[in-house]
Amino acid sequence: MNEVSNSPAHALWVYDNNFFAPRPAVRDDFVAWPPAGYVPYPVVWGRWSLSYPKADFSQARLAVTLNGASIGATTEQVAADIAGENTLVWLLQGTDSRSVAAKPAADQRYHVTVSNVLIPGQPPRTFSYDVVMFDPAVPPRGAAVTTVQVPTRADSNQNIILGLAPMASATAYSVTQYQRQPLGNVLYNAPTSIPASA
Repeated sequence: MNEVSNSPAHALWVYDNNFFAPRPAVRDDFVAWPPAGYVPYPVVWGRWSLSYPKADFSQARLAVTLNGASIGATTEQVAADIAGENTLVWLLQGTDSRSVAAKPAADQRYHVTVSNVLIPGQPPRTFSYDVVMFDPAVPPRGAAVTTVQVPTRADSNQNIILGLAPMASATAYSVTQYQRQPLGNVLYNAPTSIPASA
């Protein structure tokens, strides 16, 4: 018996027909990861970055705060022959390039300031923005939520009655029914729309 081994692979398309076209407009004038605004914690890694065309970051100063308290950050050297826009890359204190953010107990607000960025034909620039890391599984304060009360015991041969706590301002509910089947069969899925008054 021959054993076959497959190595993991990844394909990335970097260039397309717009390669020589003007740079398209971007939301924040710069490109950052994680971006400004609310970002779910599972996509926040240890390595953060800010890019800007033709920017010189050699004399830039970086400051990061977490919920108002200063935290350390270490910048990384970017290869000179790298494709793409000039970029400042850093690791937050206590992280490395493989780190993934821990699940936060509450929203965490990072304030990033990159100052003294030199751009041809412009006075030194400062880029300042907030990243709010949150848990996407936790509803935000004031969000409309409902609960379903299920019986503590149910017989698979009998119908069961579920209790549905009303949700303010709801006009309808979407209910999905799943039916257990023997192994090998697919799960049965029957979505139903129920008026909110039901």
